[in-house]
Amino acid sequence: MRRPAVVWTANFMGGILLVALKPWWLPIVFIAMNGLLLGKNKKIIYCFMAFVLGMVIMMVHHVDFSLENKSLPKEQQEALQGVVIKHNQEKNQMVVKDEKGKRYLVYLPREEEGSGNETLEATLLTGRLVTLWGRSVTPKEKRNPGGFNQELYLKSQNIQGLFQGQKIKTGDIKNPISYHLEWKKRAYLQTLEKLVGKEMKSLVQAVVFGEKEALDSSTYEVFQANGIAHLLAASGLHVGILYGGLLFFFRCRRSPLFNGMILLILFAYAVLTGFSLSMMRAVIMIALYLFSLMIHRPYDLLSATCATAFFFLLYQPWYLFSLGFQLSFWAMVGICLLQGYLKDVQRRFFRLIFFLLGIQFWMAPVIVYYFHYFSPVAPVTNALMGSLVPLFLMMGLLSFAFFLVFPPSGPFWGMALNTMGELFLFLNEKIYVLSGGSLDMKEPSPGALFLFYGFLLLLFSEGGRILQWRKKRMLQSGLLLVIIGSGIFFHVLLKDPLADYEVIFVDVGQGSSTYIESPEGKTFFIDGGGNGNYDVGKTVLVPFLEERGTFSVDMAIVTHLDQDHYGGLKSLCQKEKVNYLGVSPYCGKDLKTLAKECDLKPNQVVQVKKGDVLYKEKDFSIEVIGPLRENQEGNEGSLVLIITHRGQKILIGGDIGKETEKELTRVYGDLLEATLLVVPHHGSKNSSSTNFIEAVNPLFCVVQVGKNTYGHPNQETIEKYRERDIMVYRTDTMGAIGFDSDTGTVCSYL
Repeated sequence: MRRPAVVWTANFMGGILLVALKPWWLPIVFIAMNGLLLGKNKKIIYCFMAFVLGMVIMMVHHVDFSLENKSLPKEQQEALQGVVIKHNQEKNQMVVKDEKGKRYLVYLPREEEGSGNETLEATLLTGRLVTLWGRSVTPKEKRNPGGFNQELYLKSQNIQGLFQGQKIKTGDIKNPISYHLEWKKRAYLQTLEKLVGKEMKSLVQAVVFGEKEALDSSTYEVFQANGIAHLLAASGLHVGILYGGLLFFFRCRRSPLFNGMILLILFAYAVLTGFSLSMMRAVIMIALYLFSLMIHRPYDLLSATCATAFFFLLYQPWYLFSLGFQLSFWAMVGICLLQGYLKDVQRRFFRLIFFLLGIQFWMAPVIVYYFHYFSPVAPVTNALMGSLVPLFLMMGLLSFAFFLVFPPSGPFWGMALNTMGELFLFLNEKIYVLSGGSLDMKEPSPGALFLFYGFLLLLFSEGGRILQWRKKRMLQSGLLLVIIGSGIFFHVLLKDPLADYEVIFVDVGQGSSTYIESPEGKTFFIDGGGNGNYDVGKTVLVPFLEERGTFSVDMAIVTHLDQDHYGGLKSLCQKEKVNYLGVSPYCGKDLKTLAKECDLKPNQVVQVKKGDVLYKEKDFSIEVIGPLRENQEGNEGSLVLIITHRGQKILIGGDIGKETEKELTRVYGDLLEATLLVVPHHGSKNSSSTNFIEAVNPLFCVVQVGKNTYGHPNQETIEKYRERDIMVYRTDTMGAIGFDSDTGTVCSYL
């Protein structure tokens, strides 16, 4: 084996994946791959040992990685004491490490934020011992297509628990290095804000220290659309720029003293930026490079990349599921792949163009998979803005260094940074305007990703080229079959269970939201949930649409304007994801007011009433059958809709109560009959009258409900349905619910 670190690390990752995902076929894949690549080579035993080691390490962490601290009961306040590892003031949360070494993500009490007049010492918590009183919190699971898996995220960030703080008491400084570096950084940023203003300070804070939370959201979205959001994260690029700047500044290399000084400065920078995985990856790889110089051994970039990944995963195997880990190391694999071709390009300009195009092509599928967009101008913006980042970053770091030793130099550096920052923002905005931004794209399946990169590596990697040169056709064919088979298995294993369903009752917590796709591809939302504590449209509905590959809906219909039905749709409209919004004439607001608060044009908000057929095509229609009386407002004035989808009927009635149910039963009788009923008013005791249930006579009913203080759903109401052999599905226990109108079956996400 020419590069044993590569093969061993791949097998080690395979062992981790086997324990985490439990695919029975994964060992077969690695046995086949090792057998094809190594044949009778005795070193194959080391590959199997690496695979088993990955399994063992993952099982150990799986057992010890309990996200629910049993010593912290949920219903009563308990104390948590530990040292603050990281404090994010913008998000009002911090990471605390207790005396046993376990890390907790702590949500700080809002009342502790203060008036904004506190001293820096009073608000700085990094490195301090703190005692918190509050309760433990169970991480949220992924409940919808495209949803956020908080538990997996916490594991990938080396977090073992969640804690909701209600009271905090600060103690002594336990980590003076972290505390004083953070203190100097915060003092520097406060001074910089006075010199250049909040906007420019936030840009410097993002580019130099990787703290993009302080940056205005609209500005950050422009960086994303231009494909250069990675410039605002403390990453390996920043470490490389700093390392290059230090080499240029000191003009000396090979000295052990110099190497030690380099690593010390890079480590201090890592402390300032919060020890991001990408940052630490670059620091370790530079350390390996400097060590190779000291022992006079050749440095192989791919081997160093894989060895670094191995050390990371040996310490914490859940890092494999971290987005930062995946993007950082996968970009390095792409750079290693391009390295073999770049040496054949003579001119530097063409070498740069080839590198930018190559790395964008390599990373594009992963970017689309995670972020659902592609920036066509990314190579141009990375070349242009990337050439400014080294200057901007070094100016920022030098201004910070001068601030530490000679504070009066602040005005000079402030003026220089302000000029550079204005140029940076100006170019970013102009590129966005000229290019039109990024393209929304449906994410590829995991199986498709595996096939894409498997083919690329087989054709263009060094090993793949050697096989072509030696004409090993049988071996190439065997590897190709393994890649195709693995891609198919990954597609099946990780496929969204609701991917083929055209009617989905989205889990929005305490609220209602139904997504419908017609046979001809028209899309609709009926209600969109809503919560006063977070933006349902941004956190639930937009990711759901992106997962579906739908980036706007043709029409959204709100049954009534209660927050838990209207809030999410309002947010969706404000994000330009809705073409038309349908409301009742008796909703309580005029069309002009609704258009203004939803950021829609007046002609995009339409009134719908009883008798209207909102849309019709073959085997599909949406018809309004209520409210029956004019000027009926509130819950009883909710729109009542019958959706006919491939011969199956669905009845949705918002928050109507027994009074309206009685009127509907009297007017429509058996015409109310439907295959599926969305239980009115979340299963309230004041809805679901016996006559109404018998008139609708559904096979299935869906209760859209979440944690609440109203007693929803009422148990007696649920029993009414079960007594009539109606299958009851609940979003609070099952997550999103899908209805297949072709087969007349229902499936839950969980």
